[in-house]
Amino acid sequence: MLCNPLHAPYHMASTVLVILLLVPIISNTVISSIALNQREALLKWKASLDNQSQKVLSSWGDSKGNDPCHWVGLACDEAGSITNISLAGSNLTGTLHGFNSLAFPGLRELNFRNNTLFGPVPSHVFNLSKLVVLDLSFNEFSGNISSGIGGLSSLSKLDLSGNNLAGQIPPEIGRLSSLSQLFLSTNSLTGRIPPEIGRLNGFIPQEVGRMRSLNQLDCASNFFSGPIPASIGNLSQLTHLTLYICLGGSLQFLAANRNHLTGRLTRLENLLLNDNKLVGNIPQEMGELSNMEHLSLAANSLMGVIPGNLGKCFRACRKAALPGTGLVVAVKKLCAPDDDQPFHLEAFESEIRALVDIRHRNIVKFYGFCTSKEHSFLVLEFVERGSLRNVLRNPEEAEKLDWDKRLNIIKGLASALSYMHHDCQSSIIHRDISSNNVLLDLEYEAHVSDFGIARILKPDSSFSTSFAGTFGYTAPELAYTRQVTEKCDVYSFGVVTMEVIMGRHPGDLVLSILTPNNHGQLMLQLLKDVIDPHLQLERKSQVLMEQVVSTLKIVVACLHPEPQLRPTMLQVYNALTNGRPSHLSKPFSSISLGDLLEASLSLA
Repeated sequence: MLCNPLHAPYHMASTVLVILLLVPIISNTVISSIALNQREALLKWKASLDNQSQKVLSSWGDSKGNDPCHWVGLACDEAGSITNISLAGSNLTGTLHGFNSLAFPGLRELNFRNNTLFGPVPSHVFNLSKLVVLDLSFNEFSGNISSGIGGLSSLSKLDLSGNNLAGQIPPEIGRLSSLSQLFLSTNSLTGRIPPEIGRLNGFIPQEVGRMRSLNQLDCASNFFSGPIPASIGNLSQLTHLTLYICLGGSLQFLAANRNHLTGRLTRLENLLLNDNKLVGNIPQEMGELSNMEHLSLAANSLMGVIPGNLGKCFRACRKAALPGTGLVVAVKKLCAPDDDQPFHLEAFESEIRALVDIRHRNIVKFYGFCTSKEHSFLVLEFVERGSLRNVLRNPEEAEKLDWDKRLNIIKGLASALSYMHHDCQSSIIHRDISSNNVLLDLEYEAHVSDFGIARILKPDSSFSTSFAGTFGYTAPELAYTRQVTEKCDVYSFGVVTMEVIMGRHPGDLVLSILTPNNHGQLMLQLLKDVIDPHLQLERKSQVLMEQVVSTLKIVVACLHPEPQLRPTMLQVYNALTNGRPSHLSKPFSSISLGDLLEASLSLA
């Protein structure tokens, strides 16, 4: 039977009407399903809280309140999906373990500020990709901040202050491109502030002055404005302050008054004054900065002569290319000694004697020398990355130093010293092993340099000498006995190895190993808290952690206060290359310096 075309419009209109009637039914079914899931998730979490907290949330699930959108502390969108959970100051006690954040895909604000919630912050909370505000401040949350926090792609405000959070600030926070407010104060966080956290603006807060143990503050390459807080003056341990406060090049006035600056900046190592509008002469006093490593005065309007004493020191070293060969070398210059400085010529001759017969992959190659009435020059192998010290201090370079590279550096240094002490015709005692005298090539291979105060000894001999070397690396017995033996280099090796593992000079930790009874508090420090955070050991394998602990045990043996009880460098090298990592008697995260001292290898 054919359809009557006159009835077609009526048939079509009926079909459209049926479809339109079905849409809200389907939509309501979906909304009801979401609301039901959210309701069940909230009631389950409520049941996990203590009795008092459940009374506070009495409106959740009562006979009149089947719709979560009408419950206290909640807000919904037009579709009935929960977008805000705000329960600040509600006297809640419990954990977030039973809080199923996956039931709230549209959540934009989660605010539990000022309660008594405890335990770790579950990683699934960081899957709320639409969350704009996360405020968990002033609770008792503990544990580490999960690296999954980088999943909060829409987050504008993150407040985790006033808790018991520990560990490092995860670099994944740097992925939060919409983040404008970050509060992490009053926790137990350790390690460095990740460089991934950038684009900061506003004032540098006065609260920075409360970090009394801070020794490095780098606020460079951001958009800070306003005054530098006076509270920075409270940071008595501060040795490095990097602000780059003149990125725009418009600085016209810089005041450093009302401080406690005294004397001369004799320990200054880096002075960067380039790209300013400085005029006049370069002060003669700059030549007295004996520790200066990097001086940049470029792009100014300075005039006059360069002070003659600028760079007039033994370690002045320049990069040069030999004509016709293409060979790049390091040229070390020594000015003619004054009458009251006979040490310089002696040091020059000492370095030549020490280098002329040495052939080892971990010791800088010696190409030759030349002298004149006014100057003397050493021509040495050019080592591309420069000193180990500078690499460790550069966050970008230190990030590349994984454990394998660091262990290779330690082995290379041990191999060089073992060769000098045991394989040369006459033993060579370097006497100035420091991170400044260990150079790294492009492959991060270690090269021992600067034999300026090296001594060539007959086997089994020692001798008295004036004190020389770099403070912080020299063996303690040199200060009172002046007896130089191979064990002086062994001690210095131990300090440098600690520096490689920690990422900084060990400082008082060495004293705690030398005199543990006088430094009980330091002995309680956990290894995980002193090791360079760039290594991220908590994410590594058990075998690697065992390697680190075994290496540190060797270091402790090298730092023994009694020289005769220190191992030889040959024993150290064999232990590093042939020894098996020792099994950990307890979890790595709970091993203290005291544990390390008790279990140190007896290599001597």
